[in-house]
Amino acid sequence: MSAFGLAAPVPVFAPRAGVPEAGVVAAPIADLRRRPDHASELLNQVLFGETVRVRALSPDRKWLRVESGADRDQGWLRAWSVAPGSAASAGDWRLAARHMVDRAWAPLPAGALPFGARLARVRGGFAGPLGPLGPLALPPGSLAVVPARARPPASLLKTARRFLGVAYHWGGRSPAGLDCSGLVQLAGARNGILLPRDAREQCAALGGPRALRPFEAGARPGDLWFFGPNRRTVTHVAIAAGGLGLVHAYGWVREGSLDPEADTFEPELFRWTLGCVSISGHAGLADAK
Repeated sequence: MSAFGLAAPVPVFAPRAGVPEAGVVAAPIADLRRRPDHASELLNQVLFGETVRVRALSPDRKWLRVESGADRDQGWLRAWSVAPGSAASAGDWRLAARHMVDRAWAPLPAGALPFGARLARVRGGFAGPLGPLGPLALPPGSLAVVPARARPPASLLKTARRFLGVAYHWGGRSPAGLDCSGLVQLAGARNGILLPRDAREQCAALGGPRALRPFEAGARPGDLWFFGPNRRTVTHVAIAAGGLGLVHAYGWVREGSLDPEADTFEPELFRWTLGCVSISGHAGLADAK
């Protein structure tokens, strides 16, 4: 059994314990920053139950430099947001945390967990990285078993539409705020497609700019559109809604179109369209990175 809540609770980060090998996020949302400072750029967010590899401890012992998830994003997390442990116990937790929150927010007695948060099923209910949570009085459909196989690409679009209206937030990866690649990564994870964190890396994982179909070909629902000033610089990603329609985080998560005749036409993106690509057959991309 893992030390992360499966057999016994794990204490919060102890300053005298040194630098742990790994950890599991024990806060609903943990901000990954470029430097160990709350004013530093937000690079990404790591969600409750997701694992990190710990690389260093800040001089004041309040921040951990980590690699987050399979995409290996590096940055700094507040130490109190991470339940520390060994690399082996973190691996055990990943295997056990097979349940994903499948609604915008899942209420708990002491707060709420965001879409994508991971839980482990234990006797008597569920557990998080700090110990058992007990039986959860959640509405039907609030939890989903993390799929072992990729679903049809159109499922990616269906999941993304659940976030329509969520505000754009640079580095955001939760229902509290999303950026373009955060929306794609979060929707992909729900449907068995593991993608890297930013738009440039997502394009590269799917074959790079050379793999993109031209604008004139249109796109199938669940394909990904990529955008940038040239084929060497990918700066934006959107989920195809079929034809020239799309869903993306652009000011907020919204429907858009590359069709000049459409009410939702996006003229700036139209000028920067690089092409689209199918995600079919790309399950587990981030694991292979």
